[in-house]
Amino acid sequence: MIELRSLSKNFNNRVLFSDITFTFDKKISLITGDNGSGKSTLLKIIAGISRPTKGEVERNSDSIFYLPVNGGIYPDISLDRYSNMICDIFDINYDWFLSNLILMVLNSNSASRHMRTFSSGEIKSICLSLACAYSGFILLDEPEANLSNNKLECFKKLIEVSIIEPHRKFIMCTH
Repeated sequence: MIELRSLSKNFNNRVLFSDITFTFDKKISLITGDNGSGKSTLLKIIAGISRPTKGEVERNSDSIFYLPVNGGIYPDISLDRYSNMICDIFDINYDWFLSNLILMVLNSNSASRHMRTFSSGEIKSICLSLACAYSGFILLDEPEANLSNNKLECFKKLIEVSIIEPHRKFIMCTH
């Protein structure tokens, strides 16, 4: 469970949001809003990357995986090396990740390719596959960005498969 208590955030003398009190305890929670409304900032605060102007976040779990809108990749290493590194850091089951990756329509023959050779949609698919293999709270900032219609349908199936795991919960922001 993640609980927000009287959370407010100001940025450059502008109020992004004010006095938010909310408990995230569902399998899937969705944060929506216009560009610049503070969705990404709220996710960063929940993840502990940024601090609120006022209020607090209570995390009953240290298990949080945050995927920013453009994902963080290392372009000069292979997919196999990158995914093994992320799986090791976040204690992600590598076999579950591979099954997710195949579901997102990348094939396992891509393992030796360097990350820089993938399109932005393929990179997004890789990052989403890794995120959905995590056991804990998964924070996804605009997960549909850079996905084709086909990949978006694959992502929806991936979420359906992923929420079966009892400790996996999603907080996603979108427009």
